[in-house]
Amino acid sequence: MAGSLTRHLPRQGRHRSAERPQTSQRLADLLGAGLPADPVRPDLPRFAAPARRVRHQVRDGAVVVAFSAAASTGLALALLLLTQLAS
Repeated sequence: MAGSLTRHLPRQGRHRSAERPQTSQRLADLLGAGLPADPVRPDLPRFAAPARRVRHQVRDGAVVVAFSAAASTGLALALLLLTQLAS
């Protein structure tokens, strides 16, 4: 196992001061290349969503109409109840 680690890690040695910025920049480039931004939750390949059919759009429209009707009826009944209680 130690042999496989030495292949992937940079060698530890004495560097001249002129080589140090290049080596640290190269190491930063190697470490940052190809790594996900969040290693715990990596970005998964995204697949294109299937095209929506007309029936899906009609169903969504019907749901909006039904919700709107129910909300309007509920609000009207609440206001009617409040006016009846106030008089």
